[in-house]
Amino acid sequence: MNNKFFKEMWDTMAAYEEAKAKGEKPSFPYTAGQNEAARCFFFGRNESEDEVTVDSLLWERDIPDFVETLRKGGIKSFILTDHSTALMSMMHGFAKEGCKLEGLCTATEENCFDDKREIPAVKFSL
Repeated sequence: MNNKFFKEMWDTMAAYEEAKAKGEKPSFPYTAGQNEAARCFFFGRNESEDEVTVDSLLWERDIPDFVETLRKGGIKSFILTDHSTALMSMMHGFAKEGCKLEGLCTATEENCFDDKREIPAVKFSL
């Protein structure tokens, strides 16, 4: 992994899990928004290191930390593929945090059988 910021987050999460495994009761080191940004980086990265796919619903209260974490990690854009009923609220939340709607696009979704399909998406820049 070339991204130092997200590597440090990964190491912090690993230390948290190790402490829990030892029977300790540490506080989780990140907010829900920060954690979701890390999840998107680790599991939803596209061909480049500076774009991620956001495939799940974010609560409005988590959007500021999510966007800030992506920015700190050097992410320049994200592809939103979530299709929940709260999609409009989430898109407005991103706009409120200064994200720019770039337009409609598609993303490739892959299932556990390695089947791929194109799905509708929306691209935002940070």
